[in-house]
Amino acid sequence: MRALLLTLAGIVCCASPALAQSPAEDVLAAAEPEERATLLAEIFADDPNSFVHVLQSELRERGFRSTPPNGQFTIGTIRELNAFCAEAGIARVCALGPLTPTGVAALADALYASMPAVAVPTPPPPASQPEPPVEQDDGSDPGFAFGPVAVEADRSIWTWHGMDLAGSPAIATSPVDLRRTGIYDPVALQWLLGPANYEPAADGTYSLDFTTPATAGPVRLYPLRGRDNQRWLYTIVDGLEAGADYTVHWHVAIDGDAYTVTDLTVTAR
Repeated sequence: MRALLLTLAGIVCCASPALAQSPAEDVLAAAEPEERATLLAEIFADDPNSFVHVLQSELRERGFRSTPPNGQFTIGTIRELNAFCAEAGIARVCALGPLTPTGVAALADALYASMPAVAVPTPPPPASQPEPPVEQDDGSDPGFAFGPVAVEADRSIWTWHGMDLAGSPAIATSPVDLRRTGIYDPVALQWLLGPANYEPAADGTYSLDFTTPATAGPVRLYPLRGRDNQRWLYTIVDGLEAGADYTVHWHVAIDGDAYTVTDLTVTAR
């Protein structure tokens, strides 16, 4: 493995800037899954620029980055990395320095551990007097209902990045137009829809149809995503059937640069 990295270093030093980072990704792709965490740490030790390029590529595959990797550890990359660290449960380690041996080891484990890429938020505790379940006597699928809610109503279902929460109930605010949307599968590492500029109905209601991949897993629903793809809000829905058709509905109230999401539901088609 070390000899392979030395070969990689020789290729990198002689390649043009545009191609200098590609051998690292080739080496990782050829490695066994259980070897990749160790290999990524070795790439960092041998060539930090190659490490950053690989890191940007991995962040892009997981939906945290929209632009191609360039090997430069910019402010934008730091923001994307912070979002990934928060979701992977290693924010404290990343805050102490992601480009340190300890930080790199934590990142490598989070990227290549044999577990879902997304940390599902802990559900809120049940109410002291929960409402009885609604009887379904027609055999229909009740779907997954998160509404009517505003962002403040149940923060545990939301992950947000690059925006502020203000007001009571809280409203997502951003200087960037947040009317892009998207649906992402973090297990299949693919966008099921978007991110794109989907237009709402006249009353501010969105309705999107999507089909889950053949491998069942959680999906991220992005009711708000900036046109720069650097600001977004999403919630995670698990328990969807593999290869099944669903429709997601929600409503967005817009007041200047303030956005409130309500009535988010997912139903089977």
